Amino acid sequence: MATILFDCDDVLLNWAAGYRKYLLDHHGVSTKGERPASWNMQAWTGLDKSRIGATIGHFNEQTEAFGELEPVPGAVEGIRKLSAEGHELVVITSCSDEVACIERREWNLINEFGDVFSELTCLPRHISKFDALAKYAPSLWVEDNFDNACVGLEVGHRSMMLEYPHNLNFKPTSPEGIVWHAGWGELMLGIERDLSVGSPAPS
Repeated sequence: MATILFDCDDVLLNWAAGYRKYLLDHHGVSTKGERPASWNMQAWTGLDKSRIGATIGHFNEQTEAFGELEPVPGAVEGIRKLSAEGHELVVITSCSDEVACIERREWNLINEFGDVFSELTCLPRHISKFDALAKYAPSLWVEDNFDNACVGLEVGHRSMMLEYPHNLNFKPTSPEGIVWHAGWGELMLGIERDLSVGSPAPS
């Protein structure tokens, strides 16, 4: 059986939807559409960078809603299938390393997916995942953050990107070793194909 590494926000849990609701409920801010069109969320929220950072920090670390995020469509079915097949499933996320945040994240994952993840690593926001990823032998690594997918490739993992409007601008120049998938349906086909072939890690 294989070890498969997953990011959490917008890979397993729908963080963007939760943050969007938080902005409206707590700050009266209506976003332009359901999801940001780029990693720079100023156009989406109408807020400056400092206020975006402050509101993300507050949402992640101080609200119960952060522990009540809904799963990304298709993620529950995919994770349960992989778990039933006996694969080791690991989560590496950069939400925060605050204890309350970690507890809410762990509860949220168990509540939505069951107790199927062998490890959960929560890092501070904006911290590189290099060291956390380097702990594992070459594995599949699923992300929506292009920089983190590239870090995974550097470490020796086989990176897969879940496509969203906020990351599609990176796709045309993406390294050959990063495989892109539009949704969990495609992602599961890609994971199954990779595992059946037993692809070697990129050099």
